Amino acid sequence: MRGATPAASPPTGLGWTRCRAALAGRGMPVPPLPVALAGSLAQRSRAVFATSAWDMPQAHRDLVDQWLAEPVPSRALVAMEGHGLESLVMRVVVATPELGLFLRLRVTTLPGPGVPAHERVSAMFSLMGRVLDKAGAVHREGLWPHDHRLLLDLDEFRQLRWGWLEAQSSQERVVSDPRAVLQVLMSLDQLRRAPDAVAFA
Repeated sequence: MRGATPAASPPTGLGWTRCRAALAGRGMPVPPLPVALAGSLAQRSRAVFATSAWDMPQAHRDLVDQWLAEPVPSRALVAMEGHGLESLVMRVVVATPELGLFLRLRVTTLPGPGVPAHERVSAMFSLMGRVLDKAGAVHREGLWPHDHRLLLDLDEFRQLRWGWLEAQSSQERVVSDPRAVLQVLMSLDQLRRAPDAVAFA
């Protein structure tokens, strides 16, 4: 998949270096961006890093809408927004012509009950990495449906959504599902086992 599979060699580039430093400064892990996209990041503001294809700044839903209307070229975004530690919002996007993966998390690094912020974000990034790995495997094996693309929108402020879209359509055909990540992983696995059985509608 074009730009969609993380590779073993580390990315380079000033934008990526600064992004990693900004994440470390907030006690956050590094998201599993594909190497080519990570190396193309540029710092747009103090804690916003994006490839050049994005119109910035944009709200989360606007980024989804831009990808729906303009699936090419591949692009990525990493952003930490908010004021102080109580209102931090983490946004990560990997968008290729075949796959749109959008993440918006509410994060706090203040001590308190529940899973610590670093562990919680790490768990979500691990799931992102699994989606990218499986999507890359499907594409490398020549099983990706050429007339469809896949949307996974993990927005904690609204709803978790996913769905297969017609490649040339900007109309959403997605479903709200709290198990959206699991459904996407299962759908990608099914493409490898029995591609004719995958329901795209």
